[in-house]
Amino acid sequence: MKEEMTCERVMDLLLERAGEILDAESEPLVREHLDACAACARWAETLKAAIRVFGTAARVEVPASLRRRVRERVMAETEKRESADRASPIPGEES
Repeated sequence: MKEEMTCERVMDLLLERAGEILDAESEPLVREHLDACAACARWAETLKAAIRVFGTAARVEVPASLRRRVRERVMAETEKRESADRASPIPGEES
């Protein structure tokens, strides 16, 4: 029996395809649905573009100087907030 290809099912299968775990029997059914459904075809192209972008981003090496500056900034902001928390009285408590 041939599986009914709903848009929801195709979206799930496109995620499997992206993860390279789509079974060979489903691939032609997905392509057939994409040929007939413009909305799913657009979603498939958007998914493909997102994978390209995120795949590229994962290979970008962040310079050590930038990592150091970000770490220093985060630590300074954390220290500033902790100092402010210690300086402000807790409601209901008297000094």
